[in-house]
Amino acid sequence: MTVKEIIETELNIPVLNEPAPLMPACATCIDYYTTSGLNGDGAGQEWVSSYEVDLWYRERMALEEAVKKLLKAIGLPEYSIPLVEKSCDPATKLWRAIIKFEKMEGDICD
Repeated sequence: MTVKEIIETELNIPVLNEPAPLMPACATCIDYYTTSGLNGDGAGQEWVSSYEVDLWYRERMALEEAVKKLLKAIGLPEYSIPLVEKSCDPATKLWRAIIKFEKMEGDICD
């Protein structure tokens, strides 16, 4: 399951290209860096993708609950321990949580 699918499934909110101030809740998600991990004999490959997920909520307590749900959903071994920052964005008038983490991808379970 992709990070976008996890957000849409677990939080039941849309993942957009940029925040929408008229929506009570939404998310933005970018895969901002991918680096090659292990290259084998051509049969398998692993890489690490770095993600930034921004959750945007009108209500602060709803944001707190969404962050907890997302952290639980990405609590799998292939994910790094996330870094979370929370603030109120004056431009959009929305509460914002910035969650940064890495995910091991490829043939990691073989």
